[in-house]
Amino acid sequence: METVKFRQMKDGGVEDYQLLDQCEREFAAGTADRVLAALAALEGSMSGYQVSRLEHSLQTATSGSNIAISPIMMPAAIFAIPGTRPPLIPITTAYPWNISHH
Repeated sequence: METVKFRQMKDGGVEDYQLLDQCEREFAAGTADRVLAALAALEGSMSGYQVSRLEHSLQTATSGSNIAISPIMMPAAIFAIPGTRPPLIPITTAYPWNISHH
């Protein structure tokens, strides 16, 4: 895998930033697939409850939608389940809303 030549961003050149731009575009193009895979993984991630983690996430998102939470917070409603690994969004962003609505 090709990498940039710098250690500090201030030392990056045009070629470095062109490489990063290409890498970020490729990564962004796969976002939908990563999100769908993460949701699918929630279906079988833990047993014992009456609803799966996927169902719980979707219920939480529906509740958030019903009270018109910000679209920025919707990923928190869907993905911020304690114990879910790896966290898909920063915990500090997700948990305050999630916990306050349980």
